[in-house]
Amino acid sequence: MKLACCGNDCAICPRYTATQSGDEELLRQAAETWLRVGWRDVLAAPQDMACHGCQTAAWCRYGIRDCAQQLKMAHCGQCRRYPCPRLRQAFARSAAYAEKCRRLCSPQEYAVLAKAFFSKQENLARSRRG
Repeated sequence: MKLACCGNDCAICPRYTATQSGDEELLRQAAETWLRVGWRDVLAAPQDMACHGCQTAAWCRYGIRDCAQQLKMAHCGQCRRYPCPRLRQAFARSAAYAEKCRRLCSPQEYAVLAKAFFSKQENLARSRRG
């Protein structure tokens, strides 16, 4: 497991794994999925889908990355304030996305997205147990 600040598992994320392998076709497929589920408004070019992980990203929808960096933590599971209101918002949003993706994705696609993005709370809880 390679946890992002919010608990996403980068090691399973289609964007991250395609970027790490240099597989442009997989990035294209990820772009199609992101468009279909509403995470993008337009079909992105494969190079625009490249992801090297949360620690190198310049943007986070919830401000979680900046918070973790300010507190010098790799992820929120290390924080004494876990789960904070910001993280609870991310969990709630993920649950809503999960339901949408369940309807719009194949079972195989959904299984990958569920492990990568919709299990963040479980991933962080597991990291806290050691």
